[in-house]
Amino acid sequence: MNIHLLLFPLKVGHAYLDPGTGSFLLQLLIAAFLGAAFLFRTYIGKFFRYIRNLFKKSEVNKDNEQQ
Repeated sequence: MNIHLLLFPLKVGHAYLDPGTGSFLLQLLIAAFLGAAFLFRTYIGKFFRYIRNLFKKSEVNKDNEQQ
């Protein structure tokens, strides 16, 4: 079979998108954005907390070495 026929079919399809479909797509887009923002905030917070704890431990070790 010719690959051209698979990528570009000869028949023209007529599609109908009702207002509910647009509303659903908008809700999907908003939910994806908010989910990504929440995930980003959660893992960035964990990352900074980890880095902060690394420096706190090194400061405690320096204080113990000075005594």
